[in-house]
Amino acid sequence: MERSCFLFSITFLLVLQLQYSSLGTVGAAQTNITTDQSALLALKAHVTSDPHNILVNWSTTTSVCNWAGVVCGARHLRVASLNLSSMDLTGTIPPYLGNLSFLVELDLRNNSFHDTLPHELSYLRRLKFISFKFNNFMGYIPSWFGSFPKLQSINLRGNQFSGSIPTTIFNLSTLQVLDLRVNILSGAIPREIGNLTMLKTINLDSNNFNEIPKEIGFLHQLETLYVQRNALKGPVPVVVFNMSCLTTLALAVNSLSGGLPDNICQHLPSLQHLSLAGNQFDGPLPSKLWQCRELLRLYLGENNFSGSIPKNIGNLTMIKEISLFSNNLTGTIPWSSIFNISTLIELSLSFNQLSGSLQANLGLGLPNLQELYLSANDLSGVIPNLSNASMLTGLDLGQNSFTGFIPSTLCALTNLQSLKLFMNNLTIDTSTLSCLANLGNLTLLSLTANPLNARLDDSFRNCSTSSLQYLYLFNCSMRGNIPIVSFNRLQGEIPTGGPFQNFSAQSFVSNKALCGAARLQVPPCKNGTLEPNWRKAKYIIPGIVSVILFVASVSIFVRCRKRNVEVAGKATSLPQLLWRRVSHLELLRGTNGFNENNLLGSGGFGSVYKGTLSDGIDVAVKVFSLQLEGAFKSFDRECEILSNIRHRNLICCIEIDFKALVLNYMPNGSLEKWLYSQSSSLNILQRLNIMIDAASALEYLHHGYSIPIVHCDMKPSNILLDDDMVAHVADFGIAKLSGGGDSITQTMTLATVGYMAPGDVL
Repeated sequence: MERSCFLFSITFLLVLQLQYSSLGTVGAAQTNITTDQSALLALKAHVTSDPHNILVNWSTTTSVCNWAGVVCGARHLRVASLNLSSMDLTGTIPPYLGNLSFLVELDLRNNSFHDTLPHELSYLRRLKFISFKFNNFMGYIPSWFGSFPKLQSINLRGNQFSGSIPTTIFNLSTLQVLDLRVNILSGAIPREIGNLTMLKTINLDSNNFNEIPKEIGFLHQLETLYVQRNALKGPVPVVVFNMSCLTTLALAVNSLSGGLPDNICQHLPSLQHLSLAGNQFDGPLPSKLWQCRELLRLYLGENNFSGSIPKNIGNLTMIKEISLFSNNLTGTIPWSSIFNISTLIELSLSFNQLSGSLQANLGLGLPNLQELYLSANDLSGVIPNLSNASMLTGLDLGQNSFTGFIPSTLCALTNLQSLKLFMNNLTIDTSTLSCLANLGNLTLLSLTANPLNARLDDSFRNCSTSSLQYLYLFNCSMRGNIPIVSFNRLQGEIPTGGPFQNFSAQSFVSNKALCGAARLQVPPCKNGTLEPNWRKAKYIIPGIVSVILFVASVSIFVRCRKRNVEVAGKATSLPQLLWRRVSHLELLRGTNGFNENNLLGSGGFGSVYKGTLSDGIDVAVKVFSLQLEGAFKSFDRECEILSNIRHRNLICCIEIDFKALVLNYMPNGSLEKWLYSQSSSLNILQRLNIMIDAASALEYLHHGYSIPIVHCDMKPSNILLDDDMVAHVADFGIAKLSGGGDSITQTMTLATVGYMAPGDVL
C-alpha cells in the first residue's frame, strides 16, 4: 500500500513538473515572437512608401504569423520566412532585422529598398535563401555574406553593388546559386570560386569582370554559366569546355577571341544553350559542333567566323534557334540538311556572304519556322511561293539580288508581322501591294530601293477603314507608323487619311510618279485641290535680296489665297493612342530634380527646363508657377490648343498632374537669339526658310484646323529652331479659337505690351 502511494505521489509530481515546463515553454515562445514582432515593426518604420498598403495589417492587434508576407515555423512559432517581393516598397533595412534568428528565407526582390545592408543581418545563421534582386542597394557586397553556413542561394541582381566579389562568399560550402548580374562589379572573378563545389548556377551578366579563372573548372556540378556583357578578353579557358554537367554556356558580348575547340560536344554532352555572340572569335565553325544532339539554342552571331555552313547542321534535330548573322560565312545555304530540323523556329544568317536561292518548299521542310533573316547576302533568283510557311511572323530578305515580282502568295502569310524586301530588284503589282498593306498583323513593311511599279493610292485604300484603331499599330507602318516605300517607282496620289496624315516626306523619297500634299515634297495632283508645292522656292539660287523676298512674299500670298477649305478640313489630330505618357517622376529624373543647371529660361507663367526622358529623347519641360495669377488659364489654353493640332512647324505637348508641358527640345534656341546675338548670324537662304516655316505654321493655324486659331503673340522669341534650323511656332498661352464657318471674330490685342515683332528684320 505504501509503495502504491509512493508511486502515485511521484507520478503526480512528474505531471505537475511537465505542466509547469509546458507553461514555461509557451511563455518563452511568447517572448521570442515578441522579439520578431519588434524587428518587423522596425522594418515597417523604415518603409517610406507603401503604395499598395501591403503592411497595413502589421500591427500589435494582429498576430505576427498572420501579417502579409510573413510565415512562421510550426515547431518554434518564430518567423521563418519574410517575403515582400514585388510590393513596390521604398525604404531602408534597419539593423533590428537581424533579430529574426529563426529566419530561413529573406526575399525583398523587386522593390526600391536602398542605401547599404546593415552588418546585423549576419546574425541570421539559419538563412538558406537571400534575394535582394532589383532594388537600389549600393556600396561593396558585405563580407559577412560568408557568415551563413546553410545558405543555398544569393540573388543580388539589378542593384548598384561595386568593387569585387568578397572572397568570404566562397566559404559557403552549401551555395548552389550565385546571381550577381546587372551591378557594377569589376576585376577578375576570384580564383576562390573553385571552392564552391556544390554550385549549380553562376550569373554575372552585365558587370565589368575581365577574367575567368581556370579554377572554375573545379565546379563539376555547375549547370549554367552566364558572364555576358562584361569585359572579358582573350581566349576562353579550356577548362570551361570540360565541365560535363554544363547545360548553358553564355559568354556573349565581350572581347573574347581565338577559335573554338572542335570537340565541344564531346566534353559538354548536356549542352542545350551556347551563346558566344558579339565577340571576336574567328576561324571555321567547330566541325563537331553539330554533334550536340541536346542543343536547343545556338548564338554565334557578330563574330569573325569564316568558311561555309557545314552540311551536317541538320544533325541538330532538337534545336529551335540558330543565329550565325554578321560573320564571314560563304557558300550556299545547305537547305536539304536544314530541312531535317523540324523543330527550328528561328534561322538568322543575315550579313554574311552566302549565295544561292530561296527554296520553294520552305514551309514544308520547316513547318514550325517563325522567323527567317537572310538580309545582306548575295542571294538571288525569284522569291518562291512561301504560302506553306504559314507560321512565319518575320521575313527579312533585304539587301540581296532577288528579281521578279513580289509574289501575291505572301498575302497568305496571315501571321506575318515584319516583312523586309528592301534593296533588291523586285517589282510589284497594285493588287499585291494592296493585300500586303492590309495584312491584319503586319507591323513593319520595308520595300525601299526596289523598282516597284504600282499605284499607292489604290494599294493603301483600306488602311483607314473599319480597323482604324489598329492600323496605327498593325498596318502600313514601320518605325512609328512610317511606311518605308522610298526609292521605288510608285505612282498615284498619296492618301491623306488614316495613318498617312502623320507620315513625313522621307517615307516617299524618289518615287517620281507620286503626287499629293506639298509637305510630302511631291508635285500636286492635277485633278485635286491640294496646296501647290511652294517649298520648291527653297531651291531657287539666291540672287538679289529684294527679288528673293519678293518671290517669297508672292508665294506665301498665293498659297494662302488658293488654299481650299476642303483640304483644310482633312487635317486631323494625332490619335491619343500614340501620345507618349510622361510621369512626374520621369520628369524629375530627366531634369535632375528641375535643377538650375537645366534651366533654359523663365517667363511670365513659369520656367522651362531641359530634360532627357528614359528613352533618351531630349525635351523642354515648361513648368507653370501655379501661385501666379493666370497660370491655370494659360496652361489650360495652351493644352487645349496643342492637344488638337499636329503640324511639323508647331510644338506638341501632353498634360501631366503638376501642370507642365513637355515640348520638343529645340537645340538652336529662338529666332530672337539669332537676330540680335553677335555670335550668331543667318544667311539669306536660312532667313527665307524661316519665313516660310513660320508662314506655314500660321497658315495651318488659320486654315488647317476645323476652328481657326489666332496665335496672338507672334514674335522672334516664340519662334524656335531645331537641329536642322527648321522653325517652329511656340507659346500658345494666349491663343484664341476664333470660331468656325464664315464668321469673323475680332480679338483684342493680348500680345507683349508695348512691343510689335519687327517683320522686316528677317
